[in-house]
Amino acid sequence: MRINNLWFFLISAVSISGQAQPTLIKESPTSNLGVVWNLETIYSEISGLTAINTGNNTPTFLAIQDGGNATEIMVCRWVERKIEGIKVPLVNSDWEAIVVDSSRVYLGDFGNNRGNRKDLKIYRCLGIPSNFNNVGDLSQALADNHNWDSIQFNFPDQANFSPRFRHNFDCEAMLVRGDSIWLFTKNWRNFRSQIYLLENKPGRQVALPVAELKPRCLVTDACWVNGGAVLLGYSVLGNQFIMNVDWAKKRISKKRKLAIKPAQMEGVAFNPGNNKIYVSTEKRKTQQAAIIELCGN
Repeated sequence: MRINNLWFFLISAVSISGQAQPTLIKESPTSNLGVVWNLETIYSEISGLTAINTGNNTPTFLAIQDGGNATEIMVCRWVERKIEGIKVPLVNSDWEAIVVDSSRVYLGDFGNNRGNRKDLKIYRCLGIPSNFNNVGDLSQALADNHNWDSIQFNFPDQANFSPRFRHNFDCEAMLVRGDSIWLFTKNWRNFRSQIYLLENKPGRQVALPVAELKPRCLVTDACWVNGGAVLLGYSVLGNQFIMNVDWAKKRISKKRKLAIKPAQMEGVAFNPGNNKIYVSTEKRKTQQAAIIELCGN
């Protein structure tokens, strides 16, 4: 992004701060888990999760796995307990987030555990059907190389690209609204999260720092909930958290512990049809990879 594009930044900042905050997440320190869908053994994790419109209120998700796994987008049908994989013509360096809006699918290939990546990007797919219920049409759109473009970006405040563990330039969470893409870093060094802003258009950009949040955990995903933002994260002790973001004050306004440990929550999605939040977790020795419905909302 060109820093002199001041109007874009000002308009985006004002519109996002003026949005109503979600009401689903209560002050209760612990959230009980609802229905758990244990996934097939071939899926070791879901690193990104988003709910899609299928023309009815039943939850259906698009999901991805991270680097080292197939270049595949999974259609996960909650009621049928059915997963359909769609092969896409992309490279999976480290996919960590998937988002949809009214016209595109976005894949965040920006996982950066060691802090040494210089090829951070967001893939965008155009030409998707407005109703995702027809998996055949969706598969055709996602499999067509001509429908994809990408945003390549870098963090302007990163100067050290030597492989290391404790750094603040990993990223696993993304939100999209209109002309703006918001990134939330996963800070291994200070357990905070920097918000960066990108323009929603293809090409090379420099991410614009906007604010710093203090979640006191490692942020792994984000979703919109009733006009506001919700973040997911975990601590190094294995605790899992879901958090509201107060955009006006640029802070975590509510934080709730999920009643599952040990685990590593990687995906969060909101299904407006039934007003429910869903989270996904990696496979562990004591549990399968799963998509979990939160209750007590």
